[in-house]
Amino acid sequence: MILKIKSKTQELPLNHIQSPKRILELNSTMQFNFTAINHPNSPGYRLLENEHLIEYEGHEYRIKQLAKRPKYANVKCVHVYSDLIGTRRDSTLGGTISLQQALNFLFNGTDWSFVTNVDKTIEVESFGFNNIVKLMTDLCNLFEVEFTILPGKQISVQERISGDYGAIYRHAHNIQSIGEDFDSTTLRTKITGYYGASGVSVTYISPLAEVYGEIEAESIKDEAIETHEEMLAIIQQTLDDEVKFTLSVDPSETKAREIGESVRVVYEKMDMNLSARVLKIDEELKKIDDMYQFVPVSITLGNYIREGYVDKVIGEITAAKKDYRSKIEKLDTRITFQVEEIGESVATLEIKADSIVSSVSDLNTRMGTAESQIVQNATNISFKVSETDYNGNRIASLINQTSTTIDIVAERINFIGQVFGDGAIFKGNIKTLESIEVGNSIQLGELNDFGVAKKIQFNSMASISGGNGEYGGDINFNCDALNLNSVSRIYWGNNKPVAVWA
Repeated sequence: MILKIKSKTQELPLNHIQSPKRILELNSTMQFNFTAINHPNSPGYRLLENEHLIEYEGHEYRIKQLAKRPKYANVKCVHVYSDLIGTRRDSTLGGTISLQQALNFLFNGTDWSFVTNVDKTIEVESFGFNNIVKLMTDLCNLFEVEFTILPGKQISVQERISGDYGAIYRHAHNIQSIGEDFDSTTLRTKITGYYGASGVSVTYISPLAEVYGEIEAESIKDEAIETHEEMLAIIQQTLDDEVKFTLSVDPSETKAREIGESVRVVYEKMDMNLSARVLKIDEELKKIDDMYQFVPVSITLGNYIREGYVDKVIGEITAAKKDYRSKIEKLDTRITFQVEEIGESVATLEIKADSIVSSVSDLNTRMGTAESQIVQNATNISFKVSETDYNGNRIASLINQTSTTIDIVAERINFIGQVFGDGAIFKGNIKTLESIEVGNSIQLGELNDFGVAKKIQFNSMASISGGNGEYGGDINFNCDALNLNSVSRIYWGNNKPVAVWA
């Protein structure tokens, strides 16, 4: 076996290779590992350095781990596809986009190309603002497609890699497992959704509830959904009602399989008959009929796509990122701007043709969460500030303004400074805890309210009332005593009392 090793300035053959191994993973990169012997007839050995390239069968692999000893070196390489982790797309696509548009967006300006016969379009809020490898994973999820890496830096995108050739793996019969992993951590068998403004509920229970019992998933609430059928489809798709499993099997007892191939796995001791895919193939180079070729030494089957090499690398990069992120989502019907301090607060501005909504949410108050929001359209502006405590109790104040009315709803309203203009009218009671200062006069009721009693109440025992009598001109004092000690004069006019004063 002869490889080619490349530095920035040289390209040399590398031979005397032992134990070459290749790892293939569904929707991920490829890995290539080997041991190189330090032999005079291997001119490329001196070029063995981290980040140099190894070429084999039209694929290039970058050296990532290198353990050199005096007589040999252990080399671990990753396909140069993973280099695209270092190339970002800091703009975004939004609205209705096709698979072709998304792939062009990713690979234009790189030395990679793609081929696909898939003709799909989707509605997406925001696609972009990440590295190309992460976005390629997102693309596969959004468009429900899969990809393989071809020689010559080319990506093949298909609806489904490989096919179903009727293979059945019966545990302990036609296969022996090397390793078994079962995970029911995320298993849920029941889910409820609430749709419409009134929150109509829809519940779905998985058939697996008969085996594992009813385990409730987090409910979904979406006022934009209008029908029972739409919400049912969403909660069925959302519910994770599978036990995730992977089986690593010895392929010596079975035929060679393709990466992504669909198979059936019968696991009788757990009464399981499951659909699975070939998720990973570990290969070694062996001589068969005087020809060297890679043959499987381990095949991993499973019902979910496991985290691959690039996912782990991206996860490490993401964990080291700063705690702020921002995004712009452009759809045909709206544009949304958002800035987030992760786990702390989020500020959002959403612009539609008929409205603007801005909000700021604090996710990390000592007692709960807080939010302020302004909603504006052509006929109405509303302002809202709300808090939710750790018990789920919600406190909110609201101001709603139209061209004719302003409504204020709050637990307390504080007026400071000059508040009212001419003609201010209140409906209902007004309560003040301190004094009221009036400029010139106090008028109780309308001037023509004859015969309708009005009252100034001091306490439960003392009051002054008026407006009674035949013409509404009577004033009555209701009290234990009327004290006129500080009055120096009383002018009676023509109404001097007849009574004798003590």
